[in-house]
Amino acid sequence: MELRYHLGSLFEAELGSPDRAVENYRQAIEVDPHHHKTVMALERFLHDPDQRTVAAAVLKPVYELHKNWPSLIRTYEIHLDTASDTQARIEDSKAIASLYEEKLRDRPSAFTWYAKVFREQPGDQWTRDQLARLANLLDNWSELAAVYQLFLDDNSRDSDGATLDVLRTAAEIYDQRLDKIDEAKECYRRILSQNSEDLAAFDSLEAMLLRSERWMDLLAVYHE
Repeated sequence: MELRYHLGSLFEAELGSPDRAVENYRQAIEVDPHHHKTVMALERFLHDPDQRTVAAAVLKPVYELHKNWPSLIRTYEIHLDTASDTQARIEDSKAIASLYEEKLRDRPSAFTWYAKVFREQPGDQWTRDQLARLANLLDNWSELAAVYQLFLDDNSRDSDGATLDVLRTAAEIYDQRLDKIDEAKECYRRILSQNSEDLAAFDSLEAMLLRSERWMDLLAVYHE
């Protein structure tokens, strides 16, 4: 292990071969994941644009072993910087969200990362359930509404199943959690424009307008 560490140092400091340096450090850390100097050497390469992805992959199991959660999160973030595969990005983002909530007890950051997962796969009910659960715990329904509204503003294909699901959820939040009648009404309007016989949306819209005494809006709904 010491030989590999010293070879890594030689390739890094004297021979100007960072890829061979990282490879030797990798072999050293596999033998002794507690070798502090090797960990520090690999961490230097986290700032190297050409080697940071490889260094992060080598350090990931070391951080897991040491229960160094902030550094483990950093390895996922580095991988995300270069990941082009959507499913890989989703899994990395979910892992980060889980680490923030379960290991660091940082629910606001977990919410932020689940919101990123939502943007990658807005049609996934599980992700929306996590956001709703955290919004309830954090009492940040307005932030969740903003996440959904940003998606709805960017997506005009209301016939899409995911968009309709988000419209329905956003309408519920605006109506029942935030008392934002106009925003809820717009969501219900978009749903009904796709299917005028959607009784669930119509009944919810009607009940909201009756409750808020928005008589002219209610009359317009009946005319439509």
